[in-house]
Amino acid sequence: MLDRIFALWDSLLQLTAMIVIARYVFFEKPLSPKKQKIFYAVSYSIIVISEIFLTADTVSLLAMLLMALNIILARKKRKVLGALLVVPILGIAAGLFMPIMYMPRVLFELNGTAGYIYQAIVYGTLTILALIAFFNRKRINNSLNYDPETRTLHKWERTLLILIGIILIFAVNFFAIPELDTAKNPEETYAALVTTIFIMGLISLLMAILAIITIVEGNKQSFYQKRVNDMQFNIIVMMADLVENRDANTGGHIKRTAKYVEIIAKKLKSMGKFPNELTNEYIADIIVAAPLHDIGKIHVSDLVLNKNGRLSDEEFEIMKSHAPEGKNILEHAREQIGDFSYLDIAVQMAGSHHEWWDGNKRGYPLGTSGNDIPLSARIMAVADVFDALTSKRVYKEPMPSEKAYSIIMEESGTHFDPVIIEAFCAAKDEINEALDKFMAE
Repeated sequence: MLDRIFALWDSLLQLTAMIVIARYVFFEKPLSPKKQKIFYAVSYSIIVISEIFLTADTVSLLAMLLMALNIILARKKRKVLGALLVVPILGIAAGLFMPIMYMPRVLFELNGTAGYIYQAIVYGTLTILALIAFFNRKRINNSLNYDPETRTLHKWERTLLILIGIILIFAVNFFAIPELDTAKNPEETYAALVTTIFIMGLISLLMAILAIITIVEGNKQSFYQKRVNDMQFNIIVMMADLVENRDANTGGHIKRTAKYVEIIAKKLKSMGKFPNELTNEYIADIIVAAPLHDIGKIHVSDLVLNKNGRLSDEEFEIMKSHAPEGKNILEHAREQIGDFSYLDIAVQMAGSHHEWWDGNKRGYPLGTSGNDIPLSARIMAVADVFDALTSKRVYKEPMPSEKAYSIIMEESGTHFDPVIIEAFCAAKDEINEALDKFMAE
């Protein structure tokens, strides 16, 4: 009876340990809070019921399958890869748990009643700690700087965890603790067994702790780096807002164009265009950089910026200066605060979003063409013109979106990169949805 109780207790703790490691070490995203609670309730109930009818090994396997299912349901992509992660997750859990559970029993020969008492103490302590952690999870998340929405593992971190987890799986299973019966083990054999178990248990424990410390420290660095980046970005965007507030013609322009840029970039990626450039990191940077594309207008006179009518040739030349001026401002910012990837893209956008694909002299400031224009600027060019056409200005009413699409499509291959126009048209529904939302606001 005691063996069945401890087997059940072991399976419940195993599932709990895998959940914690998946969340806080592998940064697997959970289900929605409501669905997650339901899944936990069902999973733990299945473990309890299964323990009555199935063997301990089968219940342990069932716990792994439930953890794999949890990851699959929570993931939006790479679901099979997520299911396979259960192996290293279990390995790290076992690397922490098995040495604590069995090393003292081996060293102090805790068999029979003494073994059960020690097992109950360990399981009880772990259960209490798990309950305390559950009811204080918000405080723990804050203390660990845990941010599951933005924190993801680097490739080297994931590779390290997988390798350590797999090694620990083999180590724990190969050196599984036999029933400690000195009557069946000669003294020398038993001493060798104790030494081997102790060494392997200690190595397993240290490897598991090393993996967790590495990820926790990486998480802290990522958290503080993100905080610094956000602070720097917010300061620069505040400047962009200041510029936009000076321009009575373009209220909300930076917000709208940033959204259009995001939609177009993601559509290009889904279509398999520019695979070497459009990485997830690049798309994240382009979204962040987009609001800074018109920051050079801070150098444009209010008289020109807010003129209620068509600009003269001289005034238009002054207006055109915002592109190189914006590039200069952002290059200076990059020199002062560091070479961040979103600033590199912001420099490209600010300086080149008015260039024409075919090199037409109407493009400025340099008259570059084709792929010599940075991809980020080519995407912004489409977003910028679409917003200009569909937005109200003091000198004009907003153009119907269908007409705006028609005009932009006509300039595919001249003003705009044809590949980007293809994605722009393919994303028409998403863009219209965003436009309708902006108009409602």
